[in-house]
Amino acid sequence: MIFRQLFEPLSSTYSYLLGCEETGQAALIDPVIVCMERDLAEIHRLGLTLA
Repeated sequence: MIFRQLFEPLSSTYSYLLGCEETGQAALIDPVIVCMERDLAEIHRLGLTLA
């Protein structure tokens, strides 16, 4: 399992990225719209696909 806690300082909000190393599938929980590019880059960097 891949787990990342992503912090957005302006709103003091955490988003959570969960991924499966076997299937390459990922879920992004509670995303912040202004951080979407950062989050998608992290998903891509880890070789995951957003489900």
